[in-house]
Amino acid sequence: MAEYDADKALPIPIRLVYCNRSEDEIVYRHELEALETQDPRFGVFHTLTRTAERGWEGRTGRIDQALPREAAKGLADPTTTSAARRAWSSGRRGYFGP
Repeated sequence: MAEYDADKALPIPIRLVYCNRSEDEIVYRHELEALETQDPRFGVFHTLTRTAERGWEGRTGRIDQALPREAAKGLADPTTTSAARRAWSSGRRGYFGP
């Protein structure tokens, strides 16, 4: 979706909240970073649940209520619904934090 948006230069802000166990499990990391550089409307918010790697300066832990709120900062009005605003989530049962 994000790549299609960037290719078509659609005026739609996209935020990806992406949780992995470790840095080496971030699928399409380089492509996502390239999209983030290419398209100012696209942002990736990573969090890792099991990181012992030194040098990781990003978020740790599961996706909680605060992370999607942080990702939505700067959007016109993230608290209301509209035909142009959609949200998708994916993960196993119990995956998302309280």
